[in-house]
Formats: sequence, C-alpha cells, structure tokens
Amino acid sequence: MHVIPRVFARPLRFLCLLALVWSGLSVAEPALARAETAGRILIAFEYRAPTACMDEEQAFSLLHRRSRRVARTSPVLAQQHLRMSVVPDASGYRGVLTVTRAGQRPERRRMTGGSCDEVVEALALTAALSIDPDATVTLGPVEPSGARGDDADGSGEPGGLGEPARTTSDDEDDERRREDAEDDDASSTDDDSSTRAHLQLSVGPVLALARLMDHTMHLGGGILFAVSGPERSTGLPLEARVSVYGLTETASVREPTLRTTFYGARLAYCPLRWGGDHFLLLCPVSQLGLLSAESRGFAEGTSTTRFFATLGLEAWSRARISRHLDLWLSPSLEVPLTRRRFGVAPGPEVLASTSAVAWGIAAGAGWNF
Repeated sequence: MHVIPRVFARPLRFLCLLALVWSGLSVAEPALARAETAGRILIAFEYRAPTACMDEEQAFSLLHRRSRRVARTSPVLAQQHLRMSVVPDASGYRGVLTVTRAGQRPERRRMTGGSCDEVVEALALTAALSIDPDATVTLGPVEPSGARGDDADGSGEPGGLGEPARTTSDDEDDERRREDAEDDDASSTDDDSSTRAHLQLSVGPVLALARLMDHTMHLGGGILFAVSGPERSTGLPLEARVSVYGLTETASVREPTLRTTFYGARLAYCPLRWGGDHFLLLCPVSQLGLLSAESRGFAEGTSTTRFFATLGLEAWSRARISRHLDLWLSPSLEVPLTRRRFGVAPGPEVLASTSAVAWGIAAGAGWNF
C-alpha cells in the first residue's frame, strides 16, 4: 500500500522563498542594467554583405574606432539596433544603414560606391555620427582583434578609396522608399556565409518540486540547457530548452511504504513569447525517463523500474538580471502517458490502474554565453 508522505512542507517553503527572491531581483533588474551600462552606448549590430567584402568583425571595428563608447550586446539589452546590408548593383555596390531606437521610426541611409569596402566604410562613419555625437570622423587606433588598419600613408583614413560614397536621405519620395525596400529584399538573398546568427546559449542549475503520478510530492534538481534566437517576435521565436534531473519522494514518516525515484529529461519549445528583459513564455513540454519504485518496511522488499512519460504545458517567466545572468520560474501542468497499476502475485493480477494529472514548479538560474 502507498502511504501519503507528510514531510514536504520545508521544501515547499524553500521554493516559495526562492520565488520571492526571484521577484525582487526582477524588479531591481532595470536599475542594475542602467548602472552596468552607464557611459556606454549599447547596440545590437547586424551585418550582411557579399563574401568579397570585409567581414562582420572588421565592419564593427570601423564603427568602434570612431566611437569608443559603442559596445555590442544582445538585442534584448541594446539601446539601439544597427543593421548594415550591402549588395552589388550596376554601378558597383549599394548599401543601406538602418538605425532603430525604442519608440521611434527607423532611420535609414543609403550609400553607393565603386567598391564594397568603400560603401561599408561610409556606412560605418554614418552610423557612428548617428548614434554618438562625440564620434570622430577619422579612425582611431587599430583594434587588437586584428580589424583593418589605416592607410600606409598615415593619413588616418582607410586606403583604397576612390570617389567618395554618396549619401541620400530616406524620407525623400516614394520611389526612393521602394528602392530601399528592394535593398532589403536583395540583402536577404546574399550568400549565407556573410550572415551571422546571434544565438544565445544558457546553462544553469534547476530546483524542482513535482507531483508525478498521484498525491506523492517529489523534490530534486538537475541542469538546464537553453537556446534563444535574436528575433523579438511574439509568435514562433527560437526558444528551446532541455533539462536533465532526478527527483525523489520527500521522506515518509511511517512504514511500510513505497518510495519512488524519477530520472529523466525534460524537453520544451516555446512558440509564444512576450516581454523585453522580463520574458513570459508559453511552452508545450514533454518529460521522458525512468521511474523506479522500491517497497520499504515489508517482510520482503521488492523494486521495479518502468518507463515514464508526460505531455503538458509550461509557463516560463524569465528575468534578465545582467548581461550574462537570468533567473526563471516555471510552473507546469502535465498528463502522464504511463498509468500507475496496483497488483498482487502471482501473475501479477492488476487490481487497479490510475493516471492522475501531474503538476510541478521549477526554478533556476542561467548563465548566458
């Protein structure tokens, strides 16, 4: 017979305390972020160009050498979003710079030039002057990472420039706007090797409290691996997680009893996402693993192990504490695909079979790479 354990109030209180601490940190997060980014201009930088052009690191170096305040970060933390795209055309190369600020319409500038690098250099100069009023027209020292240097003649300007790139404003007429849209479409068809996917990987510990098959509470922990995409859309973002953990019953005060332990993996994909630095995600979830049951206090002890699986939904609340640290809390509701059976020997003869709704709550931290 199965005995209802009565000693799980302490872990439940611990999880409640963890939830209160997580809520307080999520409220304090904006102040911490402001303190961390004081004096800097945080940007999200996206660059697309043919393989014959300079690469993304060199393009960003041209911007950073004109403004040392500019720092590159993820789209979530960025104050401004910069997008450079360069495509070949009949006269040489055509480039588009798009600057997006929160609550404002995107600003767009177009450049044309005889060489790809010439257009990129002009876009970088325009970007620096657009986002930092203290930016310099001439290039600063070469970056240690190996970005392109200045011209050998010591003029302070990049070499290989022909005719200066021509600059035009985005808000002139409908024809020019149509050309800008064509630039965007063309840049999306460039060689894939010129694009960079800014995926964010996260690893961290998990603490979980769950009811798996019946009234019994299980407590345990493990490690979580998560991946997030750079897009900020609500529908179908790239948000996936895999966690590996073990759960065991909280101690029973009486015997005989049947003690169960679960070892498994939890997989989730989140097709709905709301928020900025504080995300709320809705995720279908699946749980797969092995459930081990051991009798205690009987004349003859027995044990058995069975495959265990569930399907359900999970709400995932995640708060960005700093550039590299997230805290999260995740309640879930699931339906077991494995039924619990009670039987007697020989046979055994099944006397009853149940399948109760499972639920749980998990909390943890994630270190972002």
